[in-house]
Amino acid sequence: MKGLMWSDTEMTIGEYRKPTADELKDYADWYKQVALFGVANTPTIELRYFSCRDMETVFGERRADGSAPGCNNRIWTLSDTECQEIMRIEAERAAQAEAKKAAEKAGSQNKIDNAVAKAKATGKPVEIKRYMVDCQGEIDCSFDLCIVSVDGNGKQHKQYSHCY
Repeated sequence: MKGLMWSDTEMTIGEYRKPTADELKDYADWYKQVALFGVANTPTIELRYFSCRDMETVFGERRADGSAPGCNNRIWTLSDTECQEIMRIEAERAAQAEAKKAAEKAGSQNKIDNAVAKAKATGKPVEIKRYMVDCQGEIDCSFDLCIVSVDGNGKQHKQYSHCY
């Protein structure tokens, strides 16, 4: 059966099965009632954008149908309709993330283009971003401040300053 597994670190869609009595012999009685095992050598789909906030949209108030071995590995068995809805939400969110990334890249490129024009006009490099990094020098400091600037030819330069 197809199922959505929600663990502490990820959500995946995969194939699950009820374990045999022999496989359950070493488990606690309460777990024997809810145990589901993953089917070996079957593909799983990692859900990067579908989240716990989407669970009610797909399952309503329904609780998990079972649990896989491990810590907090809850499993909801999926109908074809539920699986399609999850994949629709996942695809929609992936497209939104891609659009946001493209817009940020375009905005970043626009910022660089404006900085190059200003650097050409003033003859001085123009800062385009700054961020913290691990110490880059021979002196052991807490971290370095990296300032990235661009000159009138569009060449980027990085300058590191030790911070204590």
